[in-house]
Amino acid sequence: MRSYTARLRENQANEPGRSQHTSNALRLFTEHLENRPDAQVLDVGPVCGENISFFAQRAQKVFVCDMFLRLDLARRNDLPQSHAWQQLDYPTRSFDGIALWGLFDYLDDEGMSTLIARCTDMLRPSGRLLAVVQDEHNMVPTINTYVISQGFEVTRRPQPHLALTAQRRHNRALLAMVAPYIPLKSFIYRGGLREILLQHK
Repeated sequence: MRSYTARLRENQANEPGRSQHTSNALRLFTEHLENRPDAQVLDVGPVCGENISFFAQRAQKVFVCDMFLRLDLARRNDLPQSHAWQQLDYPTRSFDGIALWGLFDYLDDEGMSTLIARCTDMLRPSGRLLAVVQDEHNMVPTINTYVISQGFEVTRRPQPHLALTAQRRHNRALLAMVAPYIPLKSFIYRGGLREILLQHK
């Protein structure tokens, strides 16, 4: 059986620039939503009108919970990351898909465990997670919104008002932390940006 790293490299995409790419994982994530007549999706990235419009055309209901803002507010008030999770309190089995974008990059190990547990509770059977992760050797200092446009193009939009500490993790450590999920597809783009599509067991 091929290793996860081998599959990552096999799916590597060479896009024209580091700040924009055509998202293969988003396409698959969207197809999953469109196959569910009552699909509900949760976006936990910075609030982005383009992304809300994109998902609203493909799901019955779209929910947005800006966890980056919540985590930044906790930091500014000298509160632990755990304080921010109070906002992520949706009912059990609410969503067919959760878009995490770059959130993994800014969570400590305890925060990662909390997020994975909450996603497991909030996802419906066979629900999917879309995660965008920076390579540990190519992390950019500024937090970005990943803005969706036509043709599944995704562009980074800097959010300099947010200041969170990046957590560097290699592939094996990341996969160990998302072990409750099945890795369906993964892609690497120029500059080391990774997309991982995961499915609830």
